[in-house]
Amino acid sequence: MPCTKTALVDCPLTCLFSGFCKKTLTPIVTDVELDNSQFIRHVRETAYDEHISDSDWHEHVTNLYRDMRGWVVDEESAGKDEVLLDMREFDVPSIREWFRDWCCEACPPEVTPRVRPEARERVRVLATILRGTHPVRASLWGVRPANDNRPTQPQD
Repeated sequence: MPCTKTALVDCPLTCLFSGFCKKTLTPIVTDVELDNSQFIRHVRETAYDEHISDSDWHEHVTNLYRDMRGWVVDEESAGKDEVLLDMREFDVPSIREWFRDWCCEACPPEVTPRVRPEARERVRVLATILRGTHPVRASLWGVRPANDNRPTQPQD
């Protein structure tokens, strides 16, 4: 049975000695998630919170992928096959402008974020890497709070 972050009991001793589970699985971002505007907003917020300049994002995302623990898997496949992300999505001449517009600017609250068809795979790769490096925060992507902890207004 492969180890997960929630199943450390089943992990071999090597995981415990390393301080992290070497069999951590990160699911690749799906088409359904890419179509969810709340999910996209949260991915953009996570990228924006990295505070990386547009000129440094390419190297940063490459380093995040290199240092990511565990494997990226396709949960929709029968055997949860490992997926190697295509980092060539970031090897385009205008990538610095894309990082500037997508990762270095906050998404305004009145805007409903969408992913353009030509950027879909690029966003999938970036979001998967951010999901693997920020698993706790990523667990809430696309989720709207049922209670935003604001005090209720008194009824007149």
